Amino acid sequence: MYEDVTSYAKKIIELLDEIENYKKLKDKLSLTFKKIDDDYRKKTINESSYKKLLKEHLGNKSRKEIFDSFDNSIKKLLLLIKKYNDEMYSAFYKNKKFPRNKGISDFDKEYLEKFISMKHLKTKSKEKKYTVYEHHPYVSLSNRFMRDLAISLLNKFPKFFQSLETNLKQSAIKILSKSYISTMLFSSILMFFVVFIVSFLLIFKIDIYFALLKSFLFSVLGFIFVFFSFYYYPSIVVSGMKRGIKAKLPFAIIHMSAIVSSGAPPITMFDLLLKSKEYGSLAGEIKRIMNYVNLFGYDLNTALEVVAKTTPSKEFAELLNGIVVTVESGGDLKEYLKGKADDTMTAYKLERRKFNQVIEILSDVYTGVMITAPLLFIIVLALINAVGGNIYGVTAVTLATLGTYVVIPMLNVMFILFVSITQPEL
Repeated sequence: MYEDVTSYAKKIIELLDEIENYKKLKDKLSLTFKKIDDDYRKKTINESSYKKLLKEHLGNKSRKEIFDSFDNSIKKLLLLIKKYNDEMYSAFYKNKKFPRNKGISDFDKEYLEKFISMKHLKTKSKEKKYTVYEHHPYVSLSNRFMRDLAISLLNKFPKFFQSLETNLKQSAIKILSKSYISTMLFSSILMFFVVFIVSFLLIFKIDIYFALLKSFLFSVLGFIFVFFSFYYYPSIVVSGMKRGIKAKLPFAIIHMSAIVSSGAPPITMFDLLLKSKEYGSLAGEIKRIMNYVNLFGYDLNTALEVVAKTTPSKEFAELLNGIVVTVESGGDLKEYLKGKADDTMTAYKLERRKFNQVIEILSDVYTGVMITAPLLFIIVLALINAVGGNIYGVTAVTLATLGTYVVIPMLNVMFILFVSITQPEL
C-alpha cells in the first residue's frame, strides 16, 4: 500500500510540474502577443511584419484557440490530479493498518484513522446538488395532463411561442419552457371550470339557459385572462430586469474598475460584485457567470460570451463583449472599464436630468388637471344646483359625488401608475 501511495504522490508532483510549465508558456506567449500589439500600435513595425509575426506564433489558429488549448490541457491535468488524489485517499481509507517497517513509523496511526473517518463524513455532509430547474408539485401535475398538448402547440405555432420562450430564458424563471406552457394551459382550463361552476351556482335560479350562456361567457373570459397573464408575465419580469440592470450598471462598472485597478483578476471582480449584494437584478446575471465558471467548468471569456447572448440588457451585453475583446486582444482592462464607467455615468446623469424635466412638466399638468379643474368643476356644479338645473337628466349632486369619489381618485391612481412606470430605477 505504501508503494502505491508513493507512486501516486510522484505522479501528482509530475502533473503539477506540467501545469506550471503550461502556465509559464501561456504567460510567455501572452507577453509576446502584447509586445507585438504594442509595437504595431506605436508603428514600430508595419502591417505586413505584424501579420508575419502573428503567423509565426499562431500558425493557422486564432489567439482564442491557442489559449483555449492551454486551458484545456491544464484542465485535463487537474482532472488527473483529482483522480490520483482520490485513489491515494482510497488507499489510505481502505488500509488502516500501516506497516511500520515501510518508513512511515512517524505516523500517528490512531490520529490518521480518525482524520480519514472525519474527512469521509465531512465530504458526505457537504455534498450539494446544484439544480437549474426546481421541482414543484403543481408543475408536475400540469405536465402530467398537458405536456403532450403543450408540445403539439409548440410544434404547430412556433412563432406564437417564440417570444415567450425567449423571455422565459432571459427572466431566469427556473422552469422549462414546455413545463411553463403546460402549467399555463392547465391553469387556464382549471380557471374555466372554476368560473363556470361558481357563476352558474350564483345565477342559475333566474333562468337555467341564460345562466349556462352567461357562465360560459364568464368562463371564456377567465380562460383568456389566465392564459395571457401567464403569456406576458415573463416579458414583464424581463422588462423589470432591464430597468434594474440599467440603473445599477454604472455603479457596478465603477466598482469593477476599482477592483481591477487593485490588480485583482477578472474572475475575482465578478465574485466581489456578487458578494456585495447591492446590485439587484444585475446580481442574477453575475451569478450566472460564476455558475458557468465554478459549476460547469467554462473559462471566464466563454462564460461572458454565453451570458452576453442571453442577458435582457443590451448595455450589460456590450460590457461583457467588450471585456472579452479587451482580454483576448491583450488590451488594458483597467483603462477599458474606466472609460466605460465614465460613459455610463454620463448617460445615467443625462437620463436623470431628462426625467427631472419630465417631472416638472407633469407637475404643471397635475396642478392644472387634478387641482384647478376639479375646483372649477365643483363651482360650476354648485351654481347649477343653486338654480335647480341638471346635466342630461343627472343632478349636480350626483355628478359631484361621482367626481369626488370615483373620477378624481381614478385619475390620481392613473397618474401615480404612469409616473411609477416611467420613473427610472434607483
